Formats: sequence, C-alpha cells, structure tokens
Amino acid sequence: MIKSSKVKQDKERKGYKFRLIVPNSEIERQLTKIVGSCRFVWNKALALVKQDDEDYRTVVQMSKMNAGDAEGISTFFKFNPYNQLSALLTKWKQHPETAFLKDAYSKSLQIVLEELGQAVSEAKSKTNPKRYPVFKKRGVKDSFSWNGTVKHDIENSRIFVPKIGYIRYHKSRDVLGVIKNVTISKQAGHWYVSLQTERPLSQVNPEWVNANRAIGIDVGIVKAVSSSDAISFEYQGKQISSNQLDSINPLREHQAKLAKLQKNLARKTKFSSNWNKQKVKISKLHSKIANIRNDFVHKVTTAISKSYAYVTVEALKIPNMSKSAKGTANKHGKMVKQKSGFNKSILDQGWGMFRQFLVYKLKYNYGTELIEVNPQYTSQKCSCCGHIHADNRKNQASFRCVKCGLSMNADLNASLNIKAAGLAVLACGVDGMPSIQNATLKQEPTELASSWVSNVGILAL
Repeated sequence: MIKSSKVKQDKERKGYKFRLIVPNSEIERQLTKIVGSCRFVWNKALALVKQDDEDYRTVVQMSKMNAGDAEGISTFFKFNPYNQLSALLTKWKQHPETAFLKDAYSKSLQIVLEELGQAVSEAKSKTNPKRYPVFKKRGVKDSFSWNGTVKHDIENSRIFVPKIGYIRYHKSRDVLGVIKNVTISKQAGHWYVSLQTERPLSQVNPEWVNANRAIGIDVGIVKAVSSSDAISFEYQGKQISSNQLDSINPLREHQAKLAKLQKNLARKTKFSSNWNKQKVKISKLHSKIANIRNDFVHKVTTAISKSYAYVTVEALKIPNMSKSAKGTANKHGKMVKQKSGFNKSILDQGWGMFRQFLVYKLKYNYGTELIEVNPQYTSQKCSCCGHIHADNRKNQASFRCVKCGLSMNADLNASLNIKAAGLAVLACGVDGMPSIQNATLKQEPTELASSWVSNVGILAL
C-alpha cells in the first residue's frame, strides 16, 4: 500500500540591511552605550566560563592523580553558560557598579549569553570543533540584537529601538515577510539595521521553467562571469547585456591609496588621537571596497535569479585554490609571488559570495537548488562535438577544437559545457528539487550530456 505524502510549505529567512539615520549625538551616545553593555556582558560571562573550565580541568587532574573517578565531575561541576549566567545577569543589574546594564534592553543582553553558550558548545564539539570564543574589543564588530515583538513603521521607514525609540533608515527596497529579529551594528562610522524576515518559499511555475530557463556560469579573473546565455542588468547607470562581464577588481583599484593610509598609520603613535583617526580612514576605505564588490555580485546574481530558475556552476574548492604557496621553513614554495597575486585576484572577485548569493536567491524565489558540476575538463572539452584534449585550449582566452574545428572564447565554451552538465542533472532528476518541465528532457540525457556523465561525473547540491 502506497501512502500519500503531503507537500510541506517550507519557509525561508532572508536578511535586509539598511543604513540608519542617526539624527543627533544623543542617539549616537545611547546606541554606543547599549553596544558597550552587550560587550561588557560577553566579556564578563566569557571570563567566568574560562575560569570554570580551568577549575574543572584542575579538579579532574587531581581526581586522576588520586585514582578517583572523574566521570561524575562533569555533571556536578560544569555549568551551562546560558542557564546559570542568565541568573547572574539579574544580580549584575542590581549591583551598583554594573547598574548601567539596566539602560540596555534585557532581551539584547540575554541574546549575548545565548550566543556565548552556543559558541562554547561548538568549540567543545567532539565531531566538528570550532575556535573557542574570544574577548570582544571596542570598535570591532559593535552590534546588539533583539527578537520577539518588533515595531516596524513601514510607511515612514523607521524601526523602534528599545530604550531609545523610533529611528529612521534609508529604505532601498521593500521588506517582505514577518520580521523575526533585528540587529543594529556600526561599521566604518555608520550605523546599520539588519532585519531578518521569514516567509513561505515560492513555488516553481512549470509553464515557463523549461530548457531555455537554464544557464551555465563560469567564473574567472579576467572576465568575472561568462555565461551560456546573455545576462541583462543595470550597473552604474548603464544597461548591460552580455555573455561576459568584465572583472571589477575593487581591491586592486584602491590598493595604492590603501597602502598610503597604512604607511601613515605606522608613523603615528599607537592609540593616539591621530592614530585613531587614521584607523577610521582605513576602515572606511575597506568598507568602500567591500561595498563595491558586494554591489556588483548582488546585481549580477539578482539578474540571473530573476531570469533563470536553474543555474549550473562549477564545484570549485575556493579555499584550496586561494591557499598560500609559501610552504614551510624546511620546504619553501614555488612561484610564491605569482601565486599570491592569483589568490588576491580570486578573492577580489568574490567567487564564494557569488555562489552563496545564488544559493539563497534561487531557493527563495523558486524553491530550486544551485547545481554544481565537476569542473574537470570544462575548459578542454568541445561544446559542439564533446572531444576532450589539452590542445583544444592552448592559451587563456581562445578555444579551438582539434577535431571539429570549433573556434570561440574559451570561457564561453566552458559555460556551455557547464550548462550541458546541468541539463543532464535535471534530465535524470535530483532528489528534493523539481525536474525541469520539458518533454525532451524527461527522457534520456542528450548525447553531450551523456558524455559528461561518463567522462566527468556530476555533483549536485
């Protein structure tokens, strides 16, 4: 007997970030005070957790030295960071020396303890341990959060900040879904509000999702994106429609100015007034570089996700590709300078960010997954006849098949191969993802797609 299955309407969370309009220095002072209170609670709680860990190790060591049983010590001696520290938080507020914690929203302080408890738990994980939490410094990742009931005035573009009141923000797009939590942060001298919302995932419309709605993407250094179909979007006031998008290289364009600012910083007395001013300039320049990269990648991925529900990319291992070639003291690396420049170029393009944005936008808009295929031979395989040979690509830019004579841009040829591999995945079907609605693709994969399956192999997320 076959049981009928119910389709569950999944929900997805999405973040919106806007720049706050801080009207006066008093609001600035109150925001800074709340951030300082959250930082104080984190550092004070972390100090107690570290002391508890040290005492625990001491007791266990003494127990083992005396041939005692140390198994029961963990449950008796160690405490849960959130459960016990949240009780201490009330006492800290009542103490005269830490009474300033009353000026911060209690929910924000509790979230600090929750995040600390989770961080400590992840650091002590036996399967996948992460770095142990560290003490927070003033001016580094200043932020505070709260959840629950959120007062949001959509018409006037303002958010209610507990203990302060309504603060307006620069609205650049509509906020969709129900707001679950809010984070106020300070970056490069400006305050920002991040709204995390939740709404049901949209369903794929089978009437228009067909073979023409699939696209293959090849990322590069000279050309940031090469695609099997043209990508159309507006960037810096210009309408762009092309199969290849030039790289922006924001870090390289501002590298000379950044080096000059850092040189001036080295000449100043550390922690002096002028030293702090110079650090702010460097921070603003770094923020500008990140914003340029973020803006470009967002606009490209938005244009792709609005036109194509099925996107295929190479399963690149970016951390390995951008790993340093310096080697060790005993075994020095080769071509270190060239590899360093190559690594910088990879990171400057934001390949990881590009993939991350596509993943959540495709799922949020259509409920589809980003398809990743094996990158092996994508640049040496002919997109016309399927012949694979190293001589097909003798240089970076051009491709010429030694068998059929096909001549075209090497990156565009690779994007066609990537698309073919993605169509093979969709033709065979992927668990958890709707198959592409096209009669010809519901049968066996095409000859080119079949050759991909046999020669390269397919990875699908």
